[in-house]
Amino acid sequence: MLGNVDLHAGGGVGRFHADVRARGQRVERRRLHRGRSRVRAGKLLRRACPAGEHCLRPLVIGGASGTVTTGAYLCFPVNRCDPLDPATGCAAGTTCQLVDPTGATACAPEGMGVPGQPCPCKGGFVCVANGCRRLCRATVDGGAPACPAEEGSCVHFNRDPGGVGECTPL
Repeated sequence: MLGNVDLHAGGGVGRFHADVRARGQRVERRRLHRGRSRVRAGKLLRRACPAGEHCLRPLVIGGASGTVTTGAYLCFPVNRCDPLDPATGCAAGTTCQLVDPTGATACAPEGMGVPGQPCPCKGGFVCVANGCRRLCRATVDGGAPACPAEEGSCVHFNRDPGGVGECTPL
């Protein structure tokens, strides 16, 4: 959850930045853009984020009278962590998770859900149809983590990064 957000005009028309400070964390600068990323023909449109970043969270500003949705979205770095080793490379309270339908990964707040429970999910799991599924290694020679028999077989979907699959009941 966002703590304090300070908005700044950047260089050029329609360019804004937000300094985002979650409670107890350092200030990070995020690029903002208006509009929502959409999936068209299986491709996520991310026109406003620089290379290596995806538009992941809406900017919502809170005040004494409630919250206001700004229509702006925050860009975050992606693909800098391994969802099969979710704790490595992420700050306390966050784990490496699949964050959009392209298979992009990012450190995000960890949920509590495990297989058969509602989202948000713990690290090492993914939310599918509002339920959690275990992530598994989807390679020819297999490896850990693998699927327990009661959770089905490891299946790679287009929404998963390379080498990653989901334990899927058959």
